[in-house]
Amino acid sequence: IVLVTGVQTCALPISRTLDAIRQSRQFLIHVLSATQSGANVAHGFTKGNSTDVFANQQFAVWNVGSKYPLPLLSSPGVTKVLRCKLRDKGDGAGLIEVGDHILVLADVESIIEPPPTKDAAALEDRGLAYLDRAYREVGKVIDVIDTEENEELER
Repeated sequence: IVLVTGVQTCALPISRTLDAIRQSRQFLIHVLSATQSGANVAHGFTKGNSTDVFANQQFAVWNVGSKYPLPLLSSPGVTKVLRCKLRDKGDGAGLIEVGDHILVLADVESIIEPPPTKDAAALEDRGLAYLDRAYREVGKVIDVIDTEENEELER
């Protein structure tokens, strides 16, 4: 959820992503387009704490920063990138336990234009949504074909 003064997101307490956010106190949020390319990028992150999530063929990965490099995705499906810094003030200093999740509160420090791609013309102004187990844009579902799941079904 993007707020005017900052952002909030949730993570499981045992998460490589949360560990990286705790260590670096910063992260990137990639705003995805409501297109097939945007849905493909999102779907690449549905496998949990997979060690090869950044080996996905739907995007290239650049590193931003020096001490704690942040993964910046390059894909026709990425429209903007929000560079966020974990809040330092208040209870939990930006990390608040909510049930079995951790709420991450951060301030948006800058908006980054994603690296150019050869198919940049495919970008849309509408953001990608996920509801009822489907990627969506306003008014329609965007189907994703998962090649890994299809290969498992064929075996």
